Amino acid sequence: MTITTGGVSLRSSNPKDAPVIRMNYLQSEADVRLLVAGIRLMRQLFL
Repeated sequence: MTITTGGVSLRSSNPKDAPVIRMNYLQSEADVRLLVAGIRLMRQLFL
């Protein structure tokens, strides 16, 4: 499970404007460690 979360907000009151999407990937050191652990596990399983 990740620590950080992203968000979606309105860019303007115009419904045709695209929303602002902030994904916040890997903003926490814990998220980076979790990703690295997952990559290591995949390498062990498939290499």
